[in-house]
Amino acid sequence: MSSAPTYALYLGRHAPLSQTAFPQTLRGPHPAIPVLLAGLAGEGVSPPNAGFAPQPEMLRYSLQSTGAATNTASARTLPAQITVAPSLKAQDALLTQTHDGDVFAECAATEGLPHDAQVTITPTDHLAFMARFAHNQLSAGDRPQCFCTGTFIHTPRGPLPVEDIRVGFPVQTLDYGVQPVRWIGTTLHTEPRAHAPIEIAAGALGRGFPSVTLRVSPYHRLCLRSSIAMRMFGQAEILLSARFLLDAPGVRQVDGEIPVRYWHIATARHALVSANGTWAETLFPGLQVPPGMDASDVSQLEVVFDQKLARGKDEAAQAKPPVRPILRGAAQRAFVARHLKQRRAFVMQQLDAGDDEPAQAS
Repeated sequence: MSSAPTYALYLGRHAPLSQTAFPQTLRGPHPAIPVLLAGLAGEGVSPPNAGFAPQPEMLRYSLQSTGAATNTASARTLPAQITVAPSLKAQDALLTQTHDGDVFAECAATEGLPHDAQVTITPTDHLAFMARFAHNQLSAGDRPQCFCTGTFIHTPRGPLPVEDIRVGFPVQTLDYGVQPVRWIGTTLHTEPRAHAPIEIAAGALGRGFPSVTLRVSPYHRLCLRSSIAMRMFGQAEILLSARFLLDAPGVRQVDGEIPVRYWHIATARHALVSANGTWAETLFPGLQVPPGMDASDVSQLEVVFDQKLARGKDEAAQAKPPVRPILRGAAQRAFVARHLKQRRAFVMQQLDAGDDEPAQAS
């Protein structure tokens, strides 16, 4: 299974970026080449063990100079600003260098860059920016949408605890194949109270969903699949906040006085990852620019999430939609109530197997 390709500029083959001083100017043998980068699922899958380190992301690309497809592993990812001569305008970019030395730049507007042979790279304070973004998304007074410590996320080499995931690690997504993690955030709630985790027992959502007990924040959205969803919304798969499942057998909210650490991960686009055997969302940045955010921060956010954010309501329709329809308040309550009344599973194995499958947990 392969991931959806992304547009990038090929900047040539160079010495390892980790061993160079910045700002640095790369002078390629030819103008930068627009290419498609596609991630490849890792091979030789093996279960995790002590000291487990995931395989690097595998990439496939084809250069005009050779015409042949190249499969190789990424060696480093670097958020930076690049200036492509003769333009003096800096562009935010995500640089990837392979083990072979090939360097690629993913930009919010790759097609708008001049394709000269001289590119100047200046690393940005990416971690400081994402720390500010994490504070806005995961602050104790907000509505965190996260996994609890100990949640296992499926990767090409097996399940990995969310707290052991790092930026650049590959994770398996439902729709886009293997995707590298571009950001991970965490926050500690000493007295979570209303934000205390929702605990979902094994099999509470359906046969094998989740495979083991899952704990997520109340506002974290899970992907549910049923004929009831199809009849109500015209979509078999929808996203629903975990807190709306509290009336279901096998689902409860843990003690709000017990400290909890939450984690969340982001890929280049809103996606579904397997968390303890149940499909759950990665971070969804939303469709509009957060109020008061600087233009430079907005630009970085668009690069990290590979998504153009709307500056106003007129642009909202151009932004990338969530990976599945998101149910809102009344619709979520009605959906859950109908499932409980009919005693049907929230996650079905098959939609065409006659009637809905019965609920598993009791």
